[in-house]
Amino acid sequence: MHEVDTPDRDDGTPFDPLLRMGALASQLILASLVVMVNVEIVMRNAFNITIGIVDELMGYFLVAIIFLGLGQAIREGALLRVDLFISFLAPWMQRVLDRIFAFVGVVIMSTYVFHLWNLVANSYRRGRLPAHQLLSRGGKEPYQPGHQ
Repeated sequence: MHEVDTPDRDDGTPFDPLLRMGALASQLILASLVVMVNVEIVMRNAFNITIGIVDELMGYFLVAIIFLGLGQAIREGALLRVDLFISFLAPWMQRVLDRIFAFVGVVIMSTYVFHLWNLVANSYRRGRLPAHQLLSRGGKEPYQPGHQ
């Protein structure tokens, strides 16, 4: 296998502080996720009560951890990569393919962000509630669409 062609860490680009801040935020969110899940487990087993929003926050935190840590992972070449095909190409062709795939990735992620923004904006505009609030309206009866 060949060495992944990534620039040296902290090569003076303006994005280095952003990458480090993203990685730090990702680490802090991961630590808070671990604490939150353990508190939820203790509360459920010891006191038979639940926070109620942990399931939803776990999903948001997981996305945030991946999103915020991805830049630094790419910078350090820490991502899993299968080199079966690309290792047989000339180094210049490997760099060209890396740039093409990076561009395609940016286009795909931009599409995801666009559609996610529309989903969130439409939900907010229509007054739709998150999953943990849909389970009970006022703690008495299940939420049913169209019944206020």
